[in-house]
Order: sequence, then structure tokens, then C-alpha cells
Amino acid sequence: MVQKEQIQGYAARLLMVSFFLPMQWQVLVLLACMLVFLVLGEKGGFTLNREKAFQVLILAGGLLLCVAGLLMTQPGYRKIAGGICERKLSLLAIPLLLALISPECRKIILREQGYFVFGAAALIAIANIRVMWHFGMWSGTRSPVNHVDYRQYLEWVTGIHPTYLGMYLCFALCLILCNTGNLAQLPGYLKNGLFYFLLLCLLALLAKSPMAALVLIMIHSGWVNRHKLASLKYHFAGGLALLIGAYMFVPFFGQRLGEMVHIGRSGGAAEVHANSINERKLILHTDMSVLKTYWITGTGPGKLQQVLNAHYLMYSIHNDVNTGFYDPHSEYLWQWLTFGIVGILVFVSLLVYLIYHSIRRNDRMFMYLMTLVVITFFTESVLARQHGVVFFALFAGLYLFGTERKSKGII
Repeated sequence: MVQKEQIQGYAARLLMVSFFLPMQWQVLVLLACMLVFLVLGEKGGFTLNREKAFQVLILAGGLLLCVAGLLMTQPGYRKIAGGICERKLSLLAIPLLLALISPECRKIILREQGYFVFGAAALIAIANIRVMWHFGMWSGTRSPVNHVDYRQYLEWVTGIHPTYLGMYLCFALCLILCNTGNLAQLPGYLKNGLFYFLLLCLLALLAKSPMAALVLIMIHSGWVNRHKLASLKYHFAGGLALLIGAYMFVPFFGQRLGEMVHIGRSGGAAEVHANSINERKLILHTDMSVLKTYWITGTGPGKLQQVLNAHYLMYSIHNDVNTGFYDPHSEYLWQWLTFGIVGILVFVSLLVYLIYHSIRRNDRMFMYLMTLVVITFFTESVLARQHGVVFFALFAGLYLFGTERKSKGII
């Protein structure tokens, strides 16, 4: 019995670390870990009652919408629509496996969530060391680097898009805030060190949506711990000092803030690539132009990108500028543009169901996860990439089927 639980513990740790492996390895490791839980799980596994079956379908809602869209897609677009469905298969497979494994196995996975923090810290540390080495920050031949170079090289090193990496860092910070699982066994100085290190790396990356989510999460955490705010004065001072230090000594942080300050200014077509804010404005303008035509019926999953590309092409020709091609950069707009008004209402209803359960159970980590994904959905088509699909499917399923309740935060 002890040996089985140890093996399951190692599998849970590997499951958490798999998020920071190359995508092909991530899927293989995840499936192998789930197989361990299914084979070694106690009695109670391999059962799926009506409530859990319904919840699996809720989590798989994004895939089911795509399958419904595939059935109504014109033959010329079915191959593209089929590829989109394939990328979203984890929305069904992972929740189904989590529902089938025994409650004891889910408890073990919840207990080992600290290894997600360790994996995030190790990956971002290695990535930043590579960045400093690449740009000569440790040598006398330091080359100029801006936040675009930094983010692009970071993505090349980690294989993870900056927004998704920002989501991972924010989620790791939430795990520390809630003192989740095996993190409760770590000394306070080590948890604080991990927290401030990950926060500094998130500030350097400055993925806007995860940062906005973290601000709301920190406010809620402060409210939950309001009875001991006086004892947390050193944490507030440390956070403020870190923020000031990042602005003064981390150039990428100041550069990204500089972009955001000009969010209200309108740039011409020739300035579309001047900064990410101008690009985002172009993307939103294009999305809304397409939405005026397809807001009721949607384009269907196979046709959406072609319709968007046609708009970008016409804009480029009309303004004599190469805009490039983009996806909607918003999960809500992706669902609306693809499936029409019915699709966006169904998708929002699924999120409301998950948010309701997180609040009803008073599960802080579940609430923080939903806060993170709901806000990030505004600026990124999260469920269009494997990193987003697997992250959402695993942790939303884990908290929905899991048994963990209230947890005491450290700050």
C-alpha cells in the first residue's frame, strides 16, 4: 500500500512538472501519469455517476461546440475544422480521466501541486540565465535589448508563448498565496523567496492579462487575511520595493508600462507594428468588423481564420502596409465569431457554472484559477493552443472533482 502511494506521489509530481516540458513530451507524460492512477488507484475508480458525467461535458464544452460546428461545416473547410477539434480533445480526455480515477488519487495530485511552483521557478530561472548569456549581460559586450527581443527569446528557450508563461507564473504565485498542498511543509523564508522571485519574473515578462488577474487575486487575498494585515507589513513593503526595483532596474518592465501608458492614443496604419498596443487595436478592429457580419450565425471553426485573413489583406492593400495575420486574440471573440450568438452564450454559461461551484465551495484556488482564465480569455485565444487547453482542462477538472476545501494563505 505504501509503495503504491509513493508511486502515485511521484506520478503526481511528474504531472505537475509536465507543464514545463516540450509539448510532445507533455502529452505523453500526462497520459502515462493518468494511466498510473487508473491502474494503482483504490476502489472507487472507473465509476462515472450522472453528476460527474455532466461536469465532464461542461469542461469539454469548447470541444463539443467545435464538433457541432464540424458537422455543419462545408466540405472545403472540414479538414481545418477537424484539426481544431483535434487540438481541443484534451478538454474531454483529461476531465474524463480525472473523473474516473479514485478520490484518493485526486487528493494525491492536489497534495503535490507544489511541484508546479518548483517547475515554474526552475524553468523561468534557466530561461532568464539563457537570456542574460545570449544578450551578453554578463560580459563586457552587452548588446541592446528591448522587451520584444526578451519575450521572443524567452519563448524560443521555453517553447511557451509569453501570455501562457505569464499564466503559469501567476498560477504558481496563487498556489503559494494559498499555501496549497505540500507547500505548507516548506519553511517560510523559502516560500517567500519563491514568491518574490516568481513575481519579479512576471513583472519582467509583464503579460498584461495575468498581471491584471494577479492584482484582483492579491486584493481578494488581502481581504481574506484582513484580520492579520498588521503582521504582513513586511510583505507589503517587500512587494512595493520589488515593484520599484523592477521599474528602475528591469528595462523590459518599464518599456511595457510605457506602451500601456499610450493605450488611448491612436496611431496611423503605418504605426501598426510600432508596439503591441497598436497591434491589439488593429486586431480588435478587425474582429469587430467581422462580428458585424457573423454575430448571429458565426463563420464556423474551419472558415474563421480565412475570413480574418481576408480582412487583414484588404487593410494591408488599402493602407500600403503589411499587417500580417492574427487570430482573434480573445477566447470570447473566438467563440462568438466561430459559433455566433448561441456559441458565445453557451460558452459563457459554462464559465458561470464553474465560477458558481468555486464560490459555493469556498475553494480559493478554484476561484483564483477561474479569475485567471476568465480575464486572460479577454486578450488571448487560450483554448487555441495546447498549453492553454491542457492547463484549463487539468486544473479546472481537478478542482471541480477534487475534495480540497479552504486553505490558509501565508500572505
